[in-house]
Amino acid sequence: MDSEGENSLSFAAVRYMKAHYSEKITVEHMAKAVSLSPSQFSRQFKRQTGVPPYEYLLSLRLSKAKELLKTTELPVHEIACQCGFGGESSFISFFKKQEGIPPLKFRTVLF
Repeated sequence: MDSEGENSLSFAAVRYMKAHYSEKITVEHMAKAVSLSPSQFSRQFKRQTGVPPYEYLLSLRLSKAKELLKTTELPVHEIACQCGFGGESSFISFFKKQEGIPPLKFRTVLF
């Protein structure tokens, strides 16, 4: 695949992730959306973006969660659900690992 084709693949995959980040999606779902095998998709996506597809998805989910923490008063469990995390505790653990503080502290300290 030429670089233009790979760029369109990455664009299509990112568009798919943005449309479905709140759902339970896997690399297999993403690969199917762009008509590639999971291994081909993962290699090409990482080559184009610098990160594996699932890592990109988690980053997107985290960004959406931070946005909701900043702009709404939704409870943490609702934000976790809306952003596609498996549950409140896994969301809190992931958020704290990435940001260094738990979500509620992020909300109160920074905003």
